[in-house]
Amino acid sequence: MMLSIIVLLQLLRSSSAGLGTSDSCLEVSFISRTDWNASEPIVERSNIYRGRFPLPYFFVHHTAWIYDAKDALSGMRQWEEVWKLHAIDKKWKDIGYNFLVDEAGNVYEGRGWRKVGAHTLGFNCNAFAVSVMGRYSQRLPGKKATDAIQKLIQCGVEEEHLHKDYILQGHRDSKCTATECPGERLYKEIKTWPHYPNRGKIAYNFVIGGDANVYVGRGWDKSGDHAPDWNEKSYGITLIGDFTFTEPLPDMLSTLTHLIECGVSQGFIRSDYILLAHSDITTLATKCQGNAFKEVISKMAHYKKFPGNESTTEGSFHPPTPQFQKVYATSMEIFVIGFKRTLLK
Repeated sequence: MMLSIIVLLQLLRSSSAGLGTSDSCLEVSFISRTDWNASEPIVERSNIYRGRFPLPYFFVHHTAWIYDAKDALSGMRQWEEVWKLHAIDKKWKDIGYNFLVDEAGNVYEGRGWRKVGAHTLGFNCNAFAVSVMGRYSQRLPGKKATDAIQKLIQCGVEEEHLHKDYILQGHRDSKCTATECPGERLYKEIKTWPHYPNRGKIAYNFVIGGDANVYVGRGWDKSGDHAPDWNEKSYGITLIGDFTFTEPLPDMLSTLTHLIECGVSQGFIRSDYILLAHSDITTLATKCQGNAFKEVISKMAHYKKFPGNESTTEGSFHPPTPQFQKVYATSMEIFVIGFKRTLLK
């Protein structure tokens, strides 16, 4: 018994090496993979290194395990079980989370700061994720656990892995997976933390930055304020930049395509949506989306002009009559709209 206690204390003292040396990192009770001989990834680590820092998103999950991890011994046991679920059963080649936290406030290294996770569909390449061991639908994890998450986040910021203006989200906020994760009680808690967005102020549903990352505005479940007469029946996605003479970067266009595909696959956008440029549908004189981007949009899948629109002058086109109302994705200057399936039966 005494031997176990000594070993655990030694683990907690030595485990932060390689995971951060800033003041906040030194306050985190890290337990690294090497500290306790954790199962290794099924692929070489070099295959899963991250390439773009700092990242803009931080997601909180729970493992939804029926038993909690109250200390390092039970935490290590649950870590191994989660690893087997992810790496063996789901064939993700390693544990999906970047970090896990137990109720004693210990932070366990998963894929760490430098490796792409497999935790949040649509966000794995531009987000870190921590999972609290246990199920938190009806109760909160202990204060040591929630404090550990916030210290971990600050560690990531100070080490420049996570952007200083990061966006905090619960797993369910991704909208690309049907889930209650991280549990109702924990979800309500993180919505009170700094950097959880007040969704609804930005006009667009999503913003794609020059770094090719997706930034959530009003998301899938809120109407935008991006195009008069179309806000209640469309999604607005804006790409940041001036595309009058220069096309968006290929990575930005790839992100745009994947985001629309995500909306279709999850039922937010109908499979027979129609893609339009903002200048196609606005009643205002605008060069929104930029000439170079408009040319790109016109060659994308699902782009379509409505009958009679080919000969109209800019600003004269109005929303189609009901027989044409399917699902639309409209690109503005930097933005694309797609009608919600639920609004167009």
